[in-house]
Amino acid sequence: MLEIRKEQMDVFGKIAAKRFEDQMVAYIEKSFPKAYIALKEDRVREIVRYEWEKAKGYGLKSERGVKLYISLTFLLGSGFDTDFQLPWAEKILKDETISDESVKCDNLYEESMNYYYIVAGADGENIDEALRRIQSERIDGLSASRVVSEDMFRDFDLQLKMRLKRIFPEKYEYLGEEGVIKLIQSGIESAKKYNMTTERGIFVYLVMMFILGSGFDTDLKYYWIKEILTDEEITDQSQRVDKLYDNAMVRIKERFS
Repeated sequence: MLEIRKEQMDVFGKIAAKRFEDQMVAYIEKSFPKAYIALKEDRVREIVRYEWEKAKGYGLKSERGVKLYISLTFLLGSGFDTDFQLPWAEKILKDETISDESVKCDNLYEESMNYYYIVAGADGENIDEALRRIQSERIDGLSASRVVSEDMFRDFDLQLKMRLKRIFPEKYEYLGEEGVIKLIQSGIESAKKYNMTTERGIFVYLVMMFILGSGFDTDLKYYWIKEILTDEEITDQSQRVDKLYDNAMVRIKERFS
């Protein structure tokens, strides 16, 4: 009788995992070509492995479940599973009343597609328009040295809302007034971790959170953002903000080239 040792089973498991990883990398190259070109294969593989582990934590272990989860990280951001801007995602993923993985996948797919069509547009045209508006959104009127304090927050808050609505009206409407307020409050607190407290710094940080997702600062797809935010050689806040903004503008231009 043929006997298969545990060591052999482990090898078979690794072969299957490598095969699936290769399939996912090929899928990302085909479905998200611009992201693939910008990230290169090694980084895409790193993202696939990282998000695969996160998917398993939510009970998504089938090929369909993992593929859906990884696809959504490219569409909605790596932190979509806990993003307060997408409350339905966490609710579905953590719903203990759903024991059938296929049902969880169906619910997640339906809600995510509904969100994407409403906010991003069927072909992502709303996001493209938002990025174009960012290019024309002037920031030279925002102070690079004045720290946002409580006594000036009301006026600055109104300006932020006006700008966010102008940049991405579909997303603004989807979040609603309460959601936008939460976004601003959360963004200001999160920006403090990187010593970004000026008008210009908070605005640049908030716009990125608004467009890329609440976890954009640790998203492996936007590795360059994390590198700038955590660069210890940059000691002046205005230099960090300007570098972050300039790099973002370069990538937006590349998207449309």
